[in-house]
Amino acid sequence: MTGEKNQFSIAAELYKQAEDRGIRLYSPQDLSLESDEARCLFRGMQNRILDLEKQNEELLQALSALEEGHSHYYELYDGAPVGYCAISGDGVVVEANLTAASMLGMAEGMLINVSFARLVLPADRDIFTHYHKFLEQSDAPQSCELRLRRTNGDVFW
Repeated sequence: MTGEKNQFSIAAELYKQAEDRGIRLYSPQDLSLESDEARCLFRGMQNRILDLEKQNEELLQALSALEEGHSHYYELYDGAPVGYCAISGDGVVVEANLTAASMLGMAEGMLINVSFARLVLPADRDIFTHYHKFLEQSDAPQSCELRLRRTNGDVFW
């Protein structure tokens, strides 16, 4: 009996939430459902609809929070006063912020899929190769200074 009462309480709460949202729910009598089995199936479907609507609302709230987090990350990353590049294991730029592109004299997005070694001054490529390989072999943070070449040929640290 306790299980039935609990199910009734849950169903009553779901119906109340539906009414609060302005959702019109039909009763089995509205649809002339005569058998107990038909009424039970009908109520089950209505409860499932209410559950799905509640889940949808929760998903929309989660999506909103994710979009807010993404916006915050984007502002921090692209608005940074230093250039950032994410480089794949094979040395290709997979992500770069606006500052990095600007420093190299490139348009936004033009750094993606470019070999980072190509941006390094030829005299410093061995340094980059050494540190990149070492970084791939260990999880320890690495640091080195490299000279990079802008698209117009100017060199900068």
